[in-house]
Amino acid sequence: MEEFYVLSQLAIATAGFAALASLLKPKSEKTDLDYKLNLARFYVMIELAVTVAAFGFLPAVISSFLPEGLSFRISSAIFLIFFLLIYKVVINRNKKLSGKVNIGGMHTIIMRVLALISMLILLIISFGFVKPFYKESYLVALYIIFLLSLNLFYRLIINSVGANKNE
Repeated sequence: MEEFYVLSQLAIATAGFAALASLLKPKSEKTDLDYKLNLARFYVMIELAVTVAAFGFLPAVISSFLPEGLSFRISSAIFLIFFLLIYKVVINRNKKLSGKVNIGGMHTIIMRVLALISMLILLIISFGFVKPFYKESYLVALYIIFLLSLNLFYRLIINSVGANKNE
């Protein structure tokens, strides 16, 4: 279970760096919408990092009461329900901020596809279709979400931090 703990620690460390980066002086040519979109990126990044951390530990907690295979199936089902709720909140937030679902164009579409792949993996685990590979499949689903968080961190840095053109 050590790989889950390491991934959780990396997710929280990335969230901490994003919080520090959000305090830096943004580029001067940004519009009000750009600030809102960067704030939305920051929120989603923090939500995903906390999700990875929390659900990285869940199978270990449940496996102290139930067999390992069943603990991963239950963790996957809980994770899937929670992730669906986050997905819905993010879509609503994007619509509210920019009037459209895919605020980053093709980039956002790719991220949504990866999120759906992660949800599909969690669904497959929940139904027990990957019997000998519960742990590995769960780790892949977590890793995809961690990659989404890293990608948002990168976009947050690129779109908000840099030299001012007026200086």
